[in-house]
Amino acid sequence: MAAFQHSFPRWLYVDAMSDTQTIRDLHDRWISLELSGHPEAVLALCSDDVCWLVPGRGAVVGKHQVQSFLRQNDSMAPAAIEISGLEIEISGTIAVKKANFKTTVVRQGAGLPEQYQGAHIWTLRKSGHDDKWLVTSVSWVVSEQVSDWQAVDSTVSHR
Repeated sequence: MAAFQHSFPRWLYVDAMSDTQTIRDLHDRWISLELSGHPEAVLALCSDDVCWLVPGRGAVVGKHQVQSFLRQNDSMAPAAIEISGLEIEISGTIAVKKANFKTTVVRQGAGLPEQYQGAHIWTLRKSGHDDKWLVTSVSWVVSEQVSDWQAVDSTVSHR
């Protein structure tokens, strides 16, 4: 019996490569906005019905609710974010982005920075009318607070 072989059109590979780079660029922009002290600006990268699944709190749904959540937690400003294991999977107009992170935050009024590590996952949807990728859900888990902070090999590092 002959093995099943299927040849996909070349444009499919080109689009997937282009979309992957677009999502990487969106991810980098998101991190830059967080580090620049404008965490609410990331909402421009999200769908109106975005859902953030916040550890210990549950789902925060919609841009207005996420904005309120960010304002309530604005005393923690990230000073550095390191990303490793960044992976993007695309299926048509839906994508999943996942990565590990190490983040250093400085709380207002606190002296020493705090370091955390964990993993996050996003789902994204490509808009039909303008081919723009938007984040539709964000979830993360903090695996531990790091006491002896050491940089590790990372795919993307932002400071």
